[in-house]
Amino acid sequence: MTSLGKTVGFHVGIATPPAAVNYQWLFNGNPLSNGGAISGATTADLTVTGVAAANIGNYICLATNQAHTDHVTLSTPASLSADSFNLYPVITINGVIGDTYVCQYTSSLTPPVTWTSFATNTLAGSIQYVIDLSASLSTQRFYRVVQP
Repeated sequence: MTSLGKTVGFHVGIATPPAAVNYQWLFNGNPLSNGGAISGATTADLTVTGVAAANIGNYICLATNQAHTDHVTLSTPASLSADSFNLYPVITINGVIGDTYVCQYTSSLTPPVTWTSFATNTLAGSIQYVIDLSASLSTQRFYRVVQP
């Protein structure tokens, strides 16, 4: 089990490996290929970077002896699950490193609009994410980011 956004790795080992082995990782029964979040799809070590809901499922490795292609074995299935899903609004601040930004919300855009500040951030990187933990997805809010 992992959290969404984390990196996970799978490793398969063969007790007495032949001189040359072909590996192929499968996700929910389908062959994986390298790219996006997946690396090592044809090696003994598979890495899933930035786990998303689409990566949740079963992983298995097919190992084939290169000299005797009829010698095939499957690993024990490994199940990847996430401990939670983010059900809160996420505000993206794309700004200047070192500048300070204030996140605000309002429940109505009908004048007069009253904005409430809920987070102040000085950017350490050019992009920062702020989660509004005071509002579930069922809450209607409008957001803005301003500089003080």
